[in-house]
Amino acid sequence: MLLRFPVRFVRSLPRMIVVLCALCLTAFAADPRYAWGEEAQPAKPQEVAVGLYLNRLVRISHKEGTFDIDAWIWFRWKGGDIDPRKTFEVVNGQMESVTPTEIVDDGGYRYGSVRVQGTIFQNFDVARYPLDNHNLSVVVEDSTNQAPLLRYLPDEGSAIDPQADVEGWKVGFQGVVPTEHNYPTTYGFRSLGEDSSKFSRLTFKISLTREHNFLSLLKLFWVSFLALLLAIGACFVRSNDLDARFGLGLGSIFAASANTIAVSENLPDTPGLTLAEQVNMLTVIIIFATIFVSIVSLRLRYAGRDGAAERLDMWCAGALVVAYPLLLLLMLWAF
Repeated sequence: MLLRFPVRFVRSLPRMIVVLCALCLTAFAADPRYAWGEEAQPAKPQEVAVGLYLNRLVRISHKEGTFDIDAWIWFRWKGGDIDPRKTFEVVNGQMESVTPTEIVDDGGYRYGSVRVQGTIFQNFDVARYPLDNHNLSVVVEDSTNQAPLLRYLPDEGSAIDPQADVEGWKVGFQGVVPTEHNYPTTYGFRSLGEDSSKFSRLTFKISLTREHNFLSLLKLFWVSFLALLLAIGACFVRSNDLDARFGLGLGSIFAASANTIAVSENLPDTPGLTLAEQVNMLTVIIIFATIFVSIVSLRLRYAGRDGAAERLDMWCAGALVVAYPLLLLLMLWAF
């Protein structure tokens, strides 16, 4: 009896070895690290669909380079031990209020939203001010999970509320652009891989289009236009009437200068001349031209050539009335 056990064991040993080898091969085949004939595939990033609904767009400041928003941002994802409501950030802004809602099930997806209110920083191109149009951006990014771990995708339904009006502007939604932003630093955390500085982000684009361009121009420069008319009107005053003739010209210079200062207060410092500054400059140049004409006309009268002085005044008044609008239209066309 005792001799039968080792004999049976020896006889079954080859079968046991075959079974163990089969189990090992099955385990290796299930492990992607030991896949034969192909390289191991990295894990796919967790996908999160993100959308934005803009309730309000207020306090647009060209000078400060900011505008305020009140919006809903929602997230939709499947599985994964994540909560995008807690790890997202508006990269190009500073949110003063962030109010999350509960996570709910939505057809097999996890869904959560956040109401955000705050300030967005924007570089405004004011070269054509006050006829300028702008493309605004709200950039959303996950602040914790790198791009290999989490990827943002545009969700359906992003839009702007029809009542999100801005005085003097037409607000439009221009779509969503998904990108990866590569930060040129690991922030000193050296154990992270080479992809540690890449983060997924979405850029929600909003357009601002000027309405009533002519009225905007007139509203901003009516003081300068009035000053110009007074300066040209001085040509109809006898040049030897010094107080009236030169008083109108000098007063027009001060009025146009005050308008220039008022316009510049609404604009940031720029290396070039904006359209508004060029309009004011053109107006001041024409006003100076009327003063120069007054000086020449006065010298003609002192020389006893009253007729020549009056002809010069009338000719210059007519020429300036025609030249100014033509130069203004040429300037607007060039911009």
